[in-house]
Amino acid sequence: MSRQAFLHWHACNAGESSDENIVEAAENIFKMFDDDGSGSITYEEFKEGLVKFHIELSDEDLQILV
Repeated sequence: MSRQAFLHWHACNAGESSDENIVEAAENIFKMFDDDGSGSITYEEFKEGLVKFHIELSDEDLQILV
């Protein structure tokens, strides 16, 4: 997932917050997932990022999300 796609997804699902807070939160979350700093989140980075947040999903459930 690209940085831009992630920011768009987060903005659409963030509820009622100021635009500035939404973008800042999304940027911080994205950076937590993008371990190599490439500007994209790979499947493995996404999977490992979820573990950082103590969210463990089966590979089947992860495939549904991506």
